[in-house]
Amino acid sequence: MEAANCALQLGQAEEAVRTLETSLTRWPAEQERDRGLCLARLATAYARLEDVEGAYNAASQAAAIAQATGSARILAELLRLQPLRQLWRKLMEIAELNRLLGTMSAS
Repeated sequence: MEAANCALQLGQAEEAVRTLETSLTRWPAEQERDRGLCLARLATAYARLEDVEGAYNAASQAAAIAQATGSARILAELLRLQPLRQLWRKLMEIAELNRLLGTMSAS
């Protein structure tokens, strides 16, 4: 996950997606909070590739884990998507995700 995060920082979103997707196939079940962080980073990578469906699916899964675990770290990562989510805010799924994240950050 950290190598993929570095790829994201370097603007290599495709490399980040490949690395994160591979990591998720082998993620240990007992590390659910870290899995959520990985999914949030995957959402960012998809968003940078303008893959709305991939970004939405990963972000939704990450948000569910953030709610279940109370992870502020996952939420913070998802909130970094704000500029990218704004581009697609009129899509029903993204509007719902924005509402959910707004509710989570307010509480």
